[in-house]
Amino acid sequence: MSTVPKARSGRGVRPLRFTKDEYYRMAEIGLFHGRRVELIEGRLMVLSPQNAAHWTATERARECLARLFGPGYVVRMQGPIDVGLATEPEPDLAVV
Repeated sequence: MSTVPKARSGRGVRPLRFTKDEYYRMAEIGLFHGRRVELIEGRLMVLSPQNAAHWTATERARECLARLFGPGYVVRMQGPIDVGLATEPEPDLAVV
């Protein structure tokens, strides 16, 4: 037996998905209140706060990757990556 309330259409409760335009508009009006949020497949994902150990490990990994890949590549740290209309993750590291 389901405890999920049924909508009038009979489909039940569905998640609301957002586009990147809507995501940026929500950020502009302050909806996230300073929280770290990513848009993944239209869903808002609230990220946990970063601690010093995580930041240090990420920076060391960035330095190592920059040496390994060398000139012509950029190792980005915690920046957004455009991967479609409804997804924009901010991975710890990305080699571009």
